[in-house]
Amino acid sequence: MTRVLLVDDSSLGRRFIKRILGNIAGVEVVGEASDPYAARELIVDLQPDVLVLDVEMPRMDGISFLERIMRYSPLPVIICSSITVAGGDTALRALAAGAVAVVRKPCESYPPAEMGRDLTQAVAQAAAVTRLGEMPNAAHSISPLGRPSLAVRATLRPGFEAAEQKDVKVVAIGASTGGTVAVETIVSALPADFPAVIVVQHLPPYIVPAFASRLDQSSHARVAVAEEGSVLEAGKVLVAPGDAHLLVERTGTLLRVRLWRGEKINGHRPAVDAMFHSLAEAAPANVVGVLLTGMGRDGAQGLAALRNAGARTVVQDEASSIVWGMPKAAIDLGAAQEVVPLALMARRLMQLGQRRALRTQRPPGALKN
Repeated sequence: MTRVLLVDDSSLGRRFIKRILGNIAGVEVVGEASDPYAARELIVDLQPDVLVLDVEMPRMDGISFLERIMRYSPLPVIICSSITVAGGDTALRALAAGAVAVVRKPCESYPPAEMGRDLTQAVAQAAAVTRLGEMPNAAHSISPLGRPSLAVRATLRPGFEAAEQKDVKVVAIGASTGGTVAVETIVSALPADFPAVIVVQHLPPYIVPAFASRLDQSSHARVAVAEEGSVLEAGKVLVAPGDAHLLVERTGTLLRVRLWRGEKINGHRPAVDAMFHSLAEAAPANVVGVLLTGMGRDGAQGLAALRNAGARTVVQDEASSIVWGMPKAAIDLGAAQEVVPLALMARRLMQLGQRRALRTQRPPGALKN
């Protein structure tokens, strides 16, 4: 049973959310609070598994309370607020502060049924969280993985254990729950002349522009939201929009983005699997596939396709993952060649890309050509 504590200054809002949660099997609302100070006492007394938290509240706003929770008594938190839609900035701040998920309250363009579906999924994500808090330090080691089990090996091309690529052109990163911080940790540490990077991060469409902007400010490379026909090139990071699958196609000597607004895959659009599978066809020998923290199995099959086609494949380790679902699924499938802590991921990618260490002559956020 997942025990949930609601924190919202609106009694109407609490009743609405409580009604939704009451319809979810295995979920129990164990308490309600109208502000963070009352919630603080209930967290100690009730020891909830998940906190559903509003942003605009008296005496202390929800983001400030979230930051204190993560510092002193970390637990999975879902932000549920009407102001998270404005440019995505508040939602991004919440995710960076440690929220497992962000859900909007209903409005004219976002009906209650849709909100209920998203909140149900968010509670499932929160219940699956295995660890919250600070990321580990760089003392953790990289774990190479051998060949997959016989059952999986039969589906892979013979000789797939190729040597490391000599000419990595694309690093493809997939992430979900906890991924905004993980992606920023990696991308901000890469040099300006690093090979092309493409990112599929499970986010609502209204958050993606703010996420890309944040990455651009903290990174040496140029970061932008991918558009139809965007060219993959060194020194550039492309982030999938929140309402389309990001596919890669080869046109002559160039690799270009194709956006596909088809059905959801693994419950997501964009899906990591869609990106990985397209790269397995377009340029597998020049790709490093990376699968980071996230709930579910999205990306595991695609990473197996990449490895089978001759790409290098890396997943985040359990200790540094907020939810070790997607990386574990890839390992279980035999799709991962290496398991790497988040603190070492950028360094390992630079080694695989055979690029020199991080340059320091241009600070992050400086003018990019």
